[in-house]
Amino acid sequence: MKDETIVKYIREELEDNERQEVMRWIASSEEHQKKYNFLKAQHTVSGFNRPALDVEKIYSRWKKHDKKQRQRKILLRLTSAVAIFVLMWFVVDMLPSSDTKKDVVNTKEEKMVEVVTPRGISREIVLPDSTHVVLNVDSRLKYPPVFKDSIREVFLTGEAYFEVIKDTRLPFIVHAGDMNIRVLGTSFNVRSYSGDSDTRTTLVEGTVEVSSDDVAPVKLKPLQAAMLNHGQTQLKIKEVSREEAVSWKEGKLIFKETPLEDVLEDLERRYDVQFEIGSAVLYDYLFTGTFDNLTIDEVLRVLKISSSINYKKGKEKITLY
Repeated sequence: MKDETIVKYIREELEDNERQEVMRWIASSEEHQKKYNFLKAQHTVSGFNRPALDVEKIYSRWKKHDKKQRQRKILLRLTSAVAIFVLMWFVVDMLPSSDTKKDVVNTKEEKMVEVVTPRGISREIVLPDSTHVVLNVDSRLKYPPVFKDSIREVFLTGEAYFEVIKDTRLPFIVHAGDMNIRVLGTSFNVRSYSGDSDTRTTLVEGTVEVSSDDVAPVKLKPLQAAMLNHGQTQLKIKEVSREEAVSWKEGKLIFKETPLEDVLEDLERRYDVQFEIGSAVLYDYLFTGTFDNLTIDEVLRVLKISSSINYKKGKEKITLY
């Protein structure tokens, strides 16, 4: 099928019979679906917007990015050092010892179940109460093996979508960053990555109550998002679409006037790649667009087509300039 016809379908410029034909063509094979997704990304991306040049802001972001790169290198060295230490400890521990007694530590503290997803991989989890959780990439969820007492508590770092089993006797509480989310039974999304400037809860169905140590409880309505900036004492509430709330579960990444640096962080998590910004001017770019189940190579092509940005793929990182 011609690209022009698919583009007209995306722009809703076709008659009903032509639309049906394109829909059948898309559904007929995985390759057709991929081609459609790529063309849709190209034509729905409004691209990059450059606000008035702010040299001080650009320099500040560049310094932050440079610091992050150096921290990554230090972390890699520390990880290697810890691995060597653990190996040495294991070898020493296996050697015969003249001491026949070993200290046994008893603790009544219940161990927590911890589920961790690496970059590039999300995971579905069923909690002890049958609550369903979809844990996004590069995230961590901790919960007890059995929910006891009068509450169900879990601890999240990263992003997750919850479908909570209703139980009026046992409220369900998510602790994420500075935010606490209290529910009885509902569907909602929580995002609290360490690199984000805020913690965000988006309600899909039901009712949730959002609070923190310094913020009084606020009830959300369906398709409302509550945002709490780190270190702040005031919640921001805004209306969102259902697609915005759960798009990542369907393989989509949606951005609206998002700084390029934040876009790249999401891409790094999704595709398990590393970006480097080679030009300080790029820190002032804002991006609007949707990536619908694209490969990283297709994403890079869309970025290039929609702007003056070029890229170079190396063995360890992708440099934008």
